[in-house]
Amino acid sequence: MDDVNYSPSKRRQNLVVLLFNGDIYYRTLRNLGPNEELLGGYSTSFSKSLLEKPRGPGALKE
Repeated sequence: MDDVNYSPSKRRQNLVVLLFNGDIYYRTLRNLGPNEELLGGYSTSFSKSLLEKPRGPGALKE
């Protein structure tokens, strides 16, 4: 999603990025107003998945 920016602080964050069954989801942390900037942070599970080596048929070969 091109319209989500990384939040500079947890206090300003208004959504979280989640990884569920291999799909990426966005969940708002509160009601958002029209044209409000989307500021996200990664869930713990998504952050951990970024550190893992790719697996499966689409994985990069070393």
